[in-house]
Amino acid sequence: MRRFFQNPYNILITMLFMLLTTSILTASSIHEITSGMVQIVKFPDILVTDYIEVAGISSAFFNSFIMGVFCLILIKLTNHKLDEKTIMIIWLVCGFSFFGKNLCNSMPIVFGGYVYSKFNKEDFGNNLIYTLLGTGLSPIVSQVYFQNDKFQILGVFSGIIVGIIIGFSIIPISKSTAKFQGKYNLYNSGFAGGLLASLVMGIFRAIGINFEAVNLWSSGNNKIIFPFLIILSLFLIIAGILSGECKSKQCRIDKIKTFKNSMSDKNGHIHASYNEVKDHVYLNMGILGLFSSILMLLLNVELSGPVIGGIFTIIGFGCCGKHLKSIVPVMVGATFVGFFSIYGLSDPIVVICILFSTCLAPIATNYGVIWGTIAGSLHMIFVMNTGFMHGGMNLYNNGLAGGFVVIVLIPIIESFNQHITNKNLKT
Repeated sequence: MRRFFQNPYNILITMLFMLLTTSILTASSIHEITSGMVQIVKFPDILVTDYIEVAGISSAFFNSFIMGVFCLILIKLTNHKLDEKTIMIIWLVCGFSFFGKNLCNSMPIVFGGYVYSKFNKEDFGNNLIYTLLGTGLSPIVSQVYFQNDKFQILGVFSGIIVGIIIGFSIIPISKSTAKFQGKYNLYNSGFAGGLLASLVMGIFRAIGINFEAVNLWSSGNNKIIFPFLIILSLFLIIAGILSGECKSKQCRIDKIKTFKNSMSDKNGHIHASYNEVKDHVYLNMGILGLFSSILMLLLNVELSGPVIGGIFTIIGFGCCGKHLKSIVPVMVGATFVGFFSIYGLSDPIVVICILFSTCLAPIATNYGVIWGTIAGSLHMIFVMNTGFMHGGMNLYNNGLAGGFVVIVLIPIIESFNQHITNKNLKT
């Protein structure tokens, strides 16, 4: 059993197996899944489009499974190292495949990343993370595919070309935005994608094309989704305890006791190598999943595709940047603003933003609870307005909002800290 958890692929394959099993168990027939997959491909993917509502829970889980397999195939084909960021991106893609990503709208973007790599004579494997993150702009491809609400050869050809251009462009943009956002916005790709999507949307609006807002949410599936999330989180916790070099019961107990030490890195990262992933991060991922799922239950939230996506993202970033000490202050700040806003905590958009506000977890890690809470509050304010910029075509809208928070807040924090430092020097 311990040997099973030494291989990171086994953990990921088990997660994908759980997605597939849930899909099969909730389907009345294979036809239900296949017809639902057709609906997923044909339906506009602008935020917020819940695939569970569009095609049924079985097809939504199957789509997530397919996208996860697609990621693993790419990793193998490119000989990309399965490190902490790669593990994170697989969870991220699977999560967003519940509301916006599918093979048809993602593959042109991936091919665009491949073209960029060949054009610059770079190894595609080195750009794979940026490329897969770029699929957050997949709704643009879908909109071009079905621009006249019909399947047309010209529309499909245009969508493929647009997807290739996006995949080609997102890599250098993401690398550039990472430099001035520093380490404080974990969703840097969301900021880069938001800028590119805003440009594309500006072009559409300039030629008289606009898109209707989409607000599709499923409900009534808590009895299926909640047990799935709890079982998945418990599996990760078990994986965290049994992985690594521990063979004795006492060693595993000591691992749990020392787990809190893995949350002290001021860079907001829990580890620097896969050895530490085996030792602590699966445990961290499972705890984050358990906490997020129970929080949704306490808030009396209808568990939907976007909620699964938000929780999967938190779990995934448990590999590189998130832990309880860093996400709680940010979520408290976002919850506070959401509660007193005109929307209230009953609005599913607000709940989703609370989950995704954790992109600013490094601010709490580096500057403390108060600044982390302020960051979460500002995030909720920004995210309520950034969606209009890109017309809902950037699935990582919270990453765009998080980027603006970093640009505004970090200079203020540094100014305060400098003032305190100067004052202490005088005394």
